[in-house]
Amino acid sequence: MTAFRDEASSADSIFDLTAVVNHVGTLSTGHYYTTAKHQGTGQWHEFNDSSCSIRSEADLVTSAAYLLVYQKREAGHDFEDK
Repeated sequence: MTAFRDEASSADSIFDLTAVVNHVGTLSTGHYYTTAKHQGTGQWHEFNDSSCSIRSEADLVTSAAYLLVYQKREAGHDFEDK
């Protein structure tokens, strides 16, 4: 597996959660919606079909979470936690 590892990576790498894809329903049928963090404001927005609404960070932790999307911080660059 080390052949696929980025040599610039280390145990000190920091990743920020930027989006959560959720699934509700069954294996054969269901519905997906996404909650994503706006880079400029730091607010979380839920995108569900034709609607978009602001959500709190506490709303992210659910049993519907299907896929988590992370962004690696650049070396030497600290992002503000907005």
